Amino acid sequence: MNGPSVLTPQAQSNAASPWPVFWIASVAVFLVSIDVTVLYAAFPAFDADARARSWNLWGYIDARDGAQAVRRALGYGEPGADVFIIANADTVMTRPNEQLLAEVFPGVPLARPVGPHETLLSIDKARRVLGYEPQHSWRDELAGGPG
Repeated sequence: MNGPSVLTPQAQSNAASPWPVFWIASVAVFLVSIDVTVLYAAFPAFDADARARSWNLWGYIDARDGAQAVRRALGYGEPGADVFIIANADTVMTRPNEQLLAEVFPGVPLARPVGPHETLLSIDKARRVLGYEPQHSWRDELAGGPG
């Protein structure tokens, strides 16, 4: 093949073969509640009704971190299909997780301890496999910090 290719070296080799064997690398990326920085000013008001944002365990994804995840997923070279949950490392709430969980999901046990504002969505696989690491937080944006 001439010039740059979006195909992996193995796929390029298969394409050049007289009997090409193709596979489709499929990566499903579940992006939760994509948010842009202009929306972050509204986040503290979510505290008034914990149930309103409980549908995704108070998760969100900064559009820039979502783009990072998609970029990393596109570079994921394994054949077959894989699924990753992509979310930011924190929740949209200023209220601590312990309080939110007691109010909305009383008595539901946690698989492991979580920090007061740590995401309740498991992004561990995306971190481990894709090297995904959220870089932006609505808290930093509102505080004028690194975001």
